[in-house]
Amino acid sequence: MASYLGRDAAPLSEEQWEQLEEVVVNTARNLLVGRRVLPLFGPLGAGVTAVPTVQIGPEGPKSVLVELCENGEDFAIDWRQLEQAKVLGAMDWSAAAMAAAKCATREDQEVFLGCQACGTPGLLNVPGRLEVKGGDWSDGEALFSDVVAATTKLAEAGFPGPYALVASPQTLALTHRWTPQGADLEDMIEELAAAGLFSSRHVPEKTLLVMQVGAHVADLAVGVDLTIAYIGNDGMTHLFRVLETGALRIKQPAGICVVTGK
Repeated sequence: MASYLGRDAAPLSEEQWEQLEEVVVNTARNLLVGRRVLPLFGPLGAGVTAVPTVQIGPEGPKSVLVELCENGEDFAIDWRQLEQAKVLGAMDWSAAAMAAAKCATREDQEVFLGCQACGTPGLLNVPGRLEVKGGDWSDGEALFSDVVAATTKLAEAGFPGPYALVASPQTLALTHRWTPQGADLEDMIEELAAAGLFSSRHVPEKTLLVMQVGAHVADLAVGVDLTIAYIGNDGMTHLFRVLETGALRIKQPAGICVVTGK
């Protein structure tokens, strides 16, 4: 294990570290949506702080250096929890799970909406994205027609699929219905978005993200993948950090289409 994580100084056994890692990884995996749509580039290691990439816009390709930003959340375990674990034979990892959930939420927020601190846009607001002004989605056929319009626009721009669709939970719920012709609307949309239908609370209501899936359009560069470090102790309380480093790399904004309904 990397020395910068300081794990040798922590009052945890090897078995407890394994349990802790499992809790953190599983918690994040259950919450992360961006990673289901974007391929990963990495992990590249803690020593990599920026990665070059080529972005293609209206003026042609340009090379840029994308900084890998740290996403971290601290949590604490006090001496009473450690002593309790000796008696019960099990540790309560709730604080670690909450820290992992906050990291996962922050990662997805930056993927979809961008990072103000880093000055980088997200999938929903990147300049150069395609846009479709949709209809009234209380009508299931209008929702389907707008997805057709988005995939058609992407195909005409040179992105033939497969496509993934990400919507708010409320908007995705609108797909769970039958059309007047007796067809399952969700099945109809899945045929267009073969890479999957996903929901994220970071996508505004009455908004759809439809995008070409592939590293040539966008990926997530990862330096340090989600892990846990021991920071030290504050008296009899032991401090830990769930952390990762990474950055969204959007290379071809024209492979992304944002649909807004009424």
